[in-house]
Amino acid sequence: MKAPNFKLSSTSGKTVELSKVKSKFIIIYFYPKDNTSGCTIETNDFNKLLSKFEKLGCTIFGISKDSLESHEKWSKKLNLKFELLADEDKTSLKAYKAWAKKKFMGREFMGILRTTFLINPEGKIIKIWRNVKVKDQSTGNWYEIARYITPYWVGTQQLQRGLEFDVTDFKMLLKDSAELRIYIENWTTKADIVSIDFDYIVGTPDYENYAISEVLNLHSNSISGVPYGVAHNVDLEKSILIPNDSESIEF
Repeated sequence: MKAPNFKLSSTSGKTVELSKVKSKFIIIYFYPKDNTSGCTIETNDFNKLLSKFEKLGCTIFGISKDSLESHEKWSKKLNLKFELLADEDKTSLKAYKAWAKKKFMGREFMGILRTTFLINPEGKIIKIWRNVKVKDQSTGNWYEIARYITPYWVGTQQLQRGLEFDVTDFKMLLKDSAELRIYIENWTTKADIVSIDFDYIVGTPDYENYAISEVLNLHSNSISGVPYGVAHNVDLEKSILIPNDSESIEF
């Protein structure tokens, strides 16, 4: 399959026309949005492996519908050694079928499918990776930082200011770029609109975290997890290796 041609503005300050790129191989990866956790992980990985790709005679381009200005700021922030291309009109996105219908939490919308293409010297697509998934660089684990339970929706109408949780103990997870998700489970037809704000207090914490270790992994809802009020046989024992130079431990 012939790779569709395109002309897009680049963080190099030039316009890139695919058909005129002189390279043994070309990798084009389409990603949803600058400055988001998954896209940052993916882009950083390409940047770290760039020298290996270059030894194979491969040129890399990252494309999203963000503006060139957004690309330039993000490229500088990540110290990227390859070019990002801006496709605000979604010309290349549509040509490569990376602009498509997506589903999230029962809602359908148009968006960018995380997709990667490998193009050979003859300008033909020889490999496609669609719906690429990104895993956390360290462990990929999720950690519960807050939970609120109310019986049958009672009390939520009084939460004008919202709920407050001290998440200082999770500060090592809530830095740079972090992905958050929320489970909402109720037995009514009411919809939920949730917003999250973080207050940063200037100063030195009482202690530095060495590590966070999960004891129970019950992040899913009560249907697929442990139903409320039902006996369970979850193993509550967990071995934790504590460094010899640890000053304190908090549970």
